[in-house]
Amino acid sequence: MENPKPTLTRKFIIIGGVILVIVCICACLIILISAGLIWFARENVPPTNSVQPTQTIDQQMDEIQQQVTQLRWLQAAIPITRTLLSPEQLRLNVTEDFLEDYSAEDAREDALILSAFGL
Repeated sequence: MENPKPTLTRKFIIIGGVILVIVCICACLIILISAGLIWFARENVPPTNSVQPTQTIDQQMDEIQQQVTQLRWLQAAIPITRTLLSPEQLRLNVTEDFLEDYSAEDAREDALILSAFGL
């Protein structure tokens, strides 16, 4: 008759080894995910407000353009022409851009949906 103790000991060693491997894999995954999150957080830190009150509007626009270029990793393909709009001009441009793609049918559907919610 075979002694059952060596078989039982072997099973415990195998189970212990499997558990140890699983724990090591989980620990490695946690470390890798943490390192990735730390790297991502450092890469996506919002720029500090470096615009000085004494800067001209053109200097402020240059600073904003530089920050956007760095954040998006994109360079302008062509030179950018800047125009400073008054609040009224900006409101008019936004309204025209919105209404350009907003048909009477869209307005009717929106009215039906809003009225269904009592708005």
